[in-house]
Amino acid sequence: MNVDFEIIGKRIKERRKQLHLSQEKLAEMVDKSTVYISNLENGKRGASVESIIMICGTLGLGLDELLVGTVPEGTDEYLDMIASVFQQCTETEKRLISEVVIILFEVMGKYHYRDFEKR
Repeated sequence: MNVDFEIIGKRIKERRKQLHLSQEKLAEMVDKSTVYISNLENGKRGASVESIIMICGTLGLGLDELLVGTVPEGTDEYLDMIASVFQQCTETEKRLISEVVIILFEVMGKYHYRDFEKR
C-alpha cells in the first residue's frame, strides 16, 4: 500500500484552516518549522509517526481521518475540534467560552445552568 502524502497534506491544510490556524501557528504548536508544515501540506515530504501523532493531536484529527479519510463510527468530530481549540486557550478563555456555550444552550431552551451548578 502506497502512502499518498499529497492527500494527507491536503487533509492537514483543510483542518488547519477550519481551526483558523496559520502555518506559523501550527508549526509553533508542533515544534516544527513553517517550511516543514508547508512542505507537508503540499505533499512535498512525509512525516515521522511522532510528527503525525503530534499534528493529529493538535488539530483534533484521528489517525484514521488523516491517513485514510474516514472517521470511526461514534466519533464526534465537533467535540474533537472544540478540544483542539481549547488546547490553545488560557484557563480564563476556557471559562469564558464555556460560559458562552452554556448561555447559548439556555437561550435555545436546551440546557439549564442551575442543573449544571448542582453537579
